[in-house]
Amino acid sequence: MEEKIGQDSKDRVKAARVSLVASFFIMCCKFAAFIVSDSQAIFSDAAESTVNVVAALLALIIITMAMKPADDRHPYGHGKMEFFSAAFEGGLITFAALAILVKAVNALFYGQEIKELGYGLLLIGFAGLLNLFLGLYLKRAGKASRSKALLASSAHVLSDLWTSVGVIAGLLLYLLTGWAWVDPAIAIVVALFLTYTGFSIVRDSFSDLLDTRDEELISHLAELVKRDRFPGIVQVHHARILRSGAFHHIDAHLVVPEYWDISEVHIQSEIFTKRLMADYDYRGEICFHLDPCRRAYCVSCDYLDCIIRKGDYQCCNVLLLDEFLSPEEPGNVME
Repeated sequence: MEEKIGQDSKDRVKAARVSLVASFFIMCCKFAAFIVSDSQAIFSDAAESTVNVVAALLALIIITMAMKPADDRHPYGHGKMEFFSAAFEGGLITFAALAILVKAVNALFYGQEIKELGYGLLLIGFAGLLNLFLGLYLKRAGKASRSKALLASSAHVLSDLWTSVGVIAGLLLYLLTGWAWVDPAIAIVVALFLTYTGFSIVRDSFSDLLDTRDEELISHLAELVKRDRFPGIVQVHHARILRSGAFHHIDAHLVVPEYWDISEVHIQSEIFTKRLMADYDYRGEICFHLDPCRRAYCVSCDYLDCIIRKGDYQCCNVLLLDEFLSPEEPGNVME
């Protein structure tokens, strides 16, 4: 496990470095395209690439810092820093969109002559192809290493690709029609698209920072509980997941036979924990609050060696998602 953690960290740093170098090269290509063409649409694409470079540099710094292990002042580690990276990147995208919008509106009303558009389109097309490869690489690396920062960067880079596609399509229309307003109009559309992209990234990052419940993740954990439980693990409820980058802290209530002594409870809960975390998609830890069964589950408890059973076993309890999340035990638990 420790070797895998170390490899994941190295992979995240490597991907962040590749992103920084590639983003800088792509930005140079796009600004070269703007210089030869003086196109507002191309400028909008190049301005976003500036954001890519700043965001890639920040992601590299944040990912390196997030790798630091937990310490006395940060007992849950430094993983949440990745969410700040994603939020900051979303803010940069929105800021760039506003700058593009101002310049494009000015060009729309006052006009601006476009120069060597052919060379500009070739450079933008080449940069767009590089963005495609970079975005797919970051997406694969982000999924493999469970890095929110890399996944946010991949989403941004791939959105940048679609921006380039839109710019190229619009400027081809300009070449066919000669309509001068097409160029700044494309830049305005790009700016509005980037505003939406930036807002979406910031919103998702805030959700992660606030540990908004991830329905897919909690359903995955519930399925693992169903599969990995064994006789004596009577029920699990009030499950919650705190996300710290690629490391998850899970706490839940674990119902066990009430006559088990503390030693037996410790042994069995440790076995159950290891089973769960071996199958869980993320690295993490589980903290169980232990509840006695209070003989409320006898008909659904498959621990057949129970010495205090007050009702015959009928069928194993089917764990429903609402029960898995509920802080309450069954209504008859205190009877």
